[in-house]
Amino acid sequence: MTTSPFLQFEFSNAQGDPDHKVFQQPVEVLTTDDVSEVKSVFKRVEERLDEGYYVAGYVSYEAAPAFDQAFRVHPHPEWPLVWFGVFDRFETDWKDAGSRLFHVSDWELRGNYASYQKGIEEVKAGIERGDTYQVNFTTRMEASFSGDDYTFYRRLVRNQQSSYSAYLNMGEKRILSASPELFFRVDGNQLKTKPMKGTASRGRDSKEDESKRGGTSDIT
Repeated sequence: MTTSPFLQFEFSNAQGDPDHKVFQQPVEVLTTDDVSEVKSVFKRVEERLDEGYYVAGYVSYEAAPAFDQAFRVHPHPEWPLVWFGVFDRFETDWKDAGSRLFHVSDWELRGNYASYQKGIEEVKAGIERGDTYQVNFTTRMEASFSGDDYTFYRRLVRNQQSSYSAYLNMGEKRILSASPELFFRVDGNQLKTKPMKGTASRGRDSKEDESKRGGTSDIT
């Protein structure tokens, strides 16, 4: 069943206070599954922002070759490479839909241990050859879902206690995200980021170690 797009963002602002925004009834939807059209979509995004509209949505990992052809991604993604809604306003208050039933089956790993081992060996070989110095080796898990996905999202936010959550209902497809990670925030002439992974130099004691791992980085 297709429904009108509904996008809800629950992010902490620069002071750490909740900054919630809801976008509904887009005046335009900008999307493509063709990598050659990704840059033109972003150009249209900039035009709409300059006109005073708000733009909200997502960019997939598989869109990366549009900006650098050296990147290698999945050749047949199941989702649009980019999806943005253009809105003339946003809301800061909304009524929770309440608690409704949902069911999630047991999660199953895509692939098997043999393919995992093969992947690790390929990563090691690539590092030894000098092809790369860092690899984020990930895999996917799948489960069957039925019921109300928004209630499931609220459960995720509560359990994860994340500072950066988003519910993107784009009609036939949905994204439920509950993350501790701030990818980046533009604040005047500063770019602030709070990654959830990476490396940092050791501190003088355990308290300073913790501060280095969880602190926000400022780039001027």
